[in-house]
Amino acid sequence: MSIGSRHARILLDERMSDGAPCICTVPLTPHLRRQLAEFQALAGLLDGRTLCPASNRSASRSGLLHLRALQALDAVQAGASHRELAIALFGLEAVRREWHADGVMRAQVRHLVSRAEGFMRCGYLGLAGLRQRDDGAHGDEAGH
Repeated sequence: MSIGSRHARILLDERMSDGAPCICTVPLTPHLRRQLAEFQALAGLLDGRTLCPASNRSASRSGLLHLRALQALDAVQAGASHRELAIALFGLEAVRREWHADGVMRAQVRHLVSRAEGFMRCGYLGLAGLRQRDDGAHGDEAGH
């Protein structure tokens, strides 16, 4: 049985009949929360449902940061201001509430633009796995 790029091997007792209750054990590891969606998809497959590829995977924090940085690059190159970029990314109401001279939202937008400019100066090679991330783009500092 396959779920995306992962495979599950299931061994069922030959005495088990269709509709009979069964027990599934799951090891308690640090990755259990992330695996929950995969276990739910597997249970659906066992129930005869088809797998919806888009529903079993959520965007990682890193992936979302890369996406927003690339959106920032597109917006800046199209002539958008930082405030217009913030509205596109976070919504008008959030910008009205949180856009201040020394606010967190403005700092986030400046960071995204800086990161995007770093990608433009060959930092995208790290995203593609063609270069070590230590050589990464400006604004691509390692997380703690």
